[in-house]
Amino acid sequence: MSSRKEFVDEMKGNIDSVDQELDKLDVKSDKLSENARHELEKRKLELKEKRQELKAKLDDVVESADDSWDDIKDHLSSAYDSFKKGVKDVRDKLSS
Repeated sequence: MSSRKEFVDEMKGNIDSVDQELDKLDVKSDKLSENARHELEKRKLELKEKRQELKAKLDDVVESADDSWDDIKDHLSSAYDSFKKGVKDVRDKLSS
């Protein structure tokens, strides 16, 4: 099992990577119809809210007591997976 610091560093890198994917979606949105752009913006706002939640949970991991960090880590990993899936769904929708 990874240490808390390794986990936090890895999760920060993962979040940064997904943030870059979100940024790339802006470039593709220029080619969309107005309705599709509106839907994309709506989804991006939802994903940005999830990202803020992830950041708050990551802060919780950093500040958590040793006896609770495993639970918080599991919850954060699950939240990240959901965030990543949301970005993938939006990206896939743009590609189709």
